[in-house]
Amino acid sequence: MALNTNTNYYDNGSLSKPPRFSKDNFSLWKNRMMLFLEGADPTIPEYIENGPYEPVRIIVAVPATSTTEVVPERYVVKEIRQWSDEDKKKVGIDARAKTIISMALSDKVFHSIMHLKTSKEMWETICVQYEGATEIQETRKINLVRQYESFIAGKNESLSDVHQRFNCLIIDLRTVGRTYSNSKVLTKFLECLPESWDNYSICLKLTKDLNSLSLSTLYGIFLNYEQSNLLKKNLVKDSKDSKSTHVALVSSEIILNLRIYQTLIFQSSMSP
Repeated sequence: MALNTNTNYYDNGSLSKPPRFSKDNFSLWKNRMMLFLEGADPTIPEYIENGPYEPVRIIVAVPATSTTEVVPERYVVKEIRQWSDEDKKKVGIDARAKTIISMALSDKVFHSIMHLKTSKEMWETICVQYEGATEIQETRKINLVRQYESFIAGKNESLSDVHQRFNCLIIDLRTVGRTYSNSKVLTKFLECLPESWDNYSICLKLTKDLNSLSLSTLYGIFLNYEQSNLLKKNLVKDSKDSKSTHVALVSSEIILNLRIYQTLIFQSSMSP
């Protein structure tokens, strides 16, 4: 299916623009958005996970005296006028994260989280709203596992489309915490292909160590075999077409010569 290049580029973002929020493909948006945030500042993911930096100052402990008890060391939040340049820089990181997240959201989604104070709160709220609570995520995991177990190539589906669909499913499974060993993934991919690939799959299993291959490498082997076969078919077809053309030319020449001969014979018979 052809994509609108401009729209697709806008949806996916650019180096200067965050990817547009997508509730229908939230998992993809979430991963792409986290990459964008990390690219903007490598420390942002830490702020989203643990919360913002809060400038504090240490008040040293006061030892006990004959009339007072010991006062332990404690931390007190700094007033803004007490912030150092380093404090301002670290506080600004969370502000930048909030700005980037807000820029990626539609007005409707932003309206639901604009009252939140930190990037951690904004991010977690969005995830709960569109990924769901733990129970909903578990249901999604079960559905993805079922899709994996019943995965099979569609009728007339190309090798490239099968691989792309299968690879996306494996990635989705990883995002919900469900992983399979490499050998199981490759075996499943071989089993899901149409019967026309059975003989080549068997040969591959006998000659290759599947544990040493990645899914992309296995797909590359199949794609190379497919393209080699297509090239051979085209060469054979071109050869047949060339022979047919040659036969047709010879036949046409014979017919032409025969007509010329007939004409000469007729003219000869008509002469006195």
